Amino acid sequence: MRFKDSEYIQTFYFLDQTGLDISEDLNAFFTCMSCLLACSFFTYRHRKWSTFFNDVTNTSKFGKPADFDAVTKRGNRVSAINYWFGNICLIGYGVAALAEASHCRQLNEEKGLHEVCGTFVSVWLPIEGDKLWIQIVIFSCQMVTGYFIFPSVSVMIYLPWEASEVLISHINHFKSHFLRTFDEPTIQGRSNRLRFCIQYHIHILRMSNDLNLLVKYTVGHISLISALVFSCIGNQIFKVRKLLIREKIITGKLSRGKM
Repeated sequence: MRFKDSEYIQTFYFLDQTGLDISEDLNAFFTCMSCLLACSFFTYRHRKWSTFFNDVTNTSKFGKPADFDAVTKRGNRVSAINYWFGNICLIGYGVAALAEASHCRQLNEEKGLHEVCGTFVSVWLPIEGDKLWIQIVIFSCQMVTGYFIFPSVSVMIYLPWEASEVLISHINHFKSHFLRTFDEPTIQGRSNRLRFCIQYHIHILRMSNDLNLLVKYTVGHISLISALVFSCIGNQIFKVRKLLIREKIITGKLSRGKM
């Protein structure tokens, strides 16, 4: 049984049997589903992405924009930061999951559940999962899977911004060529430069349209799923806040009663 299928079964088991808050489970389910879809779509369209970046970084036909090198260096630097940030978040989430293992075991005892604790996300299995070696195997599989998926998706989401910055550099380069068209002293010179600008303009429009389609069909779904994820997080925060307020009220009443 795949771990994500296990998470799916666990979510609906909670709904039917326990009455527990499943916001975090839904959050994990939507996040993993979104990342898996993004990786699948990018793998399917990786040749088109490669062709697009070859076009947008090719400066042999229309010349190199003045800030082209600075833009590409900044893009590579931010991309590297994004990648390592994804790794750090993955490790941090794993540490937090291990720290919550005791709470998971407590819920198992109180609600009669059989979740495997001490993993990235609590997993339901049709076998007894309280053995240490089972927890280690599941945690290791989730860690390796997350390492290949989440940092890659964090870089993938950044690609539209990086590509847009390079396109803006080309647009500024096009503007400078177009303004110099009127400085040509001869009609033939103005005609040649205007023809060059028209070709460059068509080239930029084509690259912009290619980027729009690639982003739409590769990571466009993340806009919708992100809203669902943030809704689950917000719901979880509000519920925790209500519990804290209720606990403070009860504690205050008990304190006044003792007085």
